[in-house]
Amino acid sequence: SHAAPLLAFHGTEDNVLALKWGREAVSAFKEQGNDAQIKEYAGVGHTITPQMRTDLMDAIGKALPLAT
Repeated sequence: SHAAPLLAFHGTEDNVLALKWGREAVSAFKEQGNDAQIKEYAGVGHTITPQMRTDLMDAIGKALPLAT
């Protein structure tokens, strides 16, 4: 069975978890037939920026739209 979709957010300057590991994790997830994407943030280290929060909330809103 497939897992829930994955959307990873990763800074290109992360010195705690190298970007290559994020990319490899997303690739491995995709190789198993799952929906996976990585969104990279230029110049960002190992942190969550306001833009990342906005992008996360947008992704959640698209995945789980409010009932009307």
